[in-house]
Amino acid sequence: DNYGNIFHQKPIILELFHLFPDLPPEIRERIWSEALPTLRPTLYFDHRGCGAEICVSHESGLVRPTRVEVPLLVVNKEARHIALTWAEKRGLRLAFLPDQQKLTLLRDFDYTYDGLYVASKDWDDFFNELFLILGDDAKGKQVMIASLMKNLIISETCLETVVSDLKLICIYAPP
Repeated sequence: DNYGNIFHQKPIILELFHLFPDLPPEIRERIWSEALPTLRPTLYFDHRGCGAEICVSHESGLVRPTRVEVPLLVVNKEARHIALTWAEKRGLRLAFLPDQQKLTLLRDFDYTYDGLYVASKDWDDFFNELFLILGDDAKGKQVMIASLMKNLIISETCLETVVSDLKLICIYAPP
C-alpha cells in the first residue's frame, strides 16, 4: 500500500436499525455527520527527492498523500453525499484504489499542520537537497530560504549528529 493510513479503526459490529430510513432527513444527516472521522495532524515518511522543494515551495504534491478511511463512502447514496461534502470542505480528494477495488479519500501534506519525518539514514540526502536548489549562482551571495513547513521530525539519535546542519537551516530558513 503506497498510502499511509491515519486512522486506526477498531472492528465495527454491525447492527441493523430498520427504522433508520424512516427518520427525518435532518436527523439522518446529523447521524451521518457524527460518524465522520476527525482529521488530525499526520506524520509523513515518504519524501525522497523533495527536500528542497518542500522547504522552498508550497506545492503539497511533492509528498505522497495520506489515505483517509471514510466507510460512509460505501454505505448508501445519502451517506456518500454527506461524506463527499465533508471531504470537499477539507480539501480531500476522492480516489479509487484498483488493487483493493475500493474508494478512499486522499489528504495532501499540509505544511502548517502535518509533520515530515526524516530518518537518520536519509538526513544527509534531505539536508543536501535544501542547498542544491541554490546552485552555483548563490555562491558568495546572501540567500534566504523561506519555508511554510512548521514540523520537521527527526529521531533523538539523528538530532545529536546533525545539530550543525540544523543551525544552518535556521540561518537560511528562519521561522
